[in-house]
Amino acid sequence: MPPWAKVLWWITETVIYGAVHDQFDYGAEITPLKPGDPQPATTWRKFICEWEDTVSQDPADTQQLSFELVNYTNGSIDNSWTSGDYTQVETALTPFFANLSSSLIGRLKVTKVSSYIRQFNDMSNAKPFADSGPPEWVWTPNVAMTGAGTMPPQVSTTITELTASRANWGRFYLPTLAPIAFATSGRLATQYVDGFAGAAHTLYNTLYGDQLVPVVPTTSVQKNWSRTLQSVSAVQCDDVSDVHRSRRFKATAYRRTDPIP
Repeated sequence: MPPWAKVLWWITETVIYGAVHDQFDYGAEITPLKPGDPQPATTWRKFICEWEDTVSQDPADTQQLSFELVNYTNGSIDNSWTSGDYTQVETALTPFFANLSSSLIGRLKVTKVSSYIRQFNDMSNAKPFADSGPPEWVWTPNVAMTGAGTMPPQVSTTITELTASRANWGRFYLPTLAPIAFATSGRLATQYVDGFAGAAHTLYNTLYGDQLVPVVPTTSVQKNWSRTLQSVSAVQCDDVSDVHRSRRFKATAYRRTDPIP
């Protein structure tokens, strides 16, 4: 059992899954990227998971979700990522995709997971993040979603990543939800809220157990520049669906125009 024991909080119409653990404050440990500095910059990894739309087959209609991890080894941040670390990420993501599969529309398929090196620029640079370059690691899982029916691609819900500073909470959008996830009220059905929150909790708790710590990069605190990473203390999902506008179909398949008068 890792030092962060599992607990569960229930709030009206909202599910919060949390992991009790040390609230790591990485600010003091971070060495930003400063040109010419002999000390290496502190790095972490951003993972982008991609769902292909197998009906559209237009790469522009690919859907993504992302999260960020620090490799925390023997009490300090570890810049190196080994093949074993990435295998642990695969192991954590495999049941996450499976747990979501029946709740997401069946025209979607997970086809790629990419890892990018992330690091902060020095505070003298107005751009908070250094360019990441090409992915360091790519995995092609090829997992089909199975939810019956169809929905416009922008119909979604979010997983909120709670941190010590509420103003800096993170979040990611799930891919398009299947109709079965909705109750007759138009809200997400309770069992699907539970399922989404539970899937995210299992993913993050598994990663925590492998000392791969989910974090939210924070670049501004009370309107002041910041360069810090906040660990995720809980994940949250509620019964109100969200619209991810940038996921609208990029190409029009049919259009009608009627001149007036």
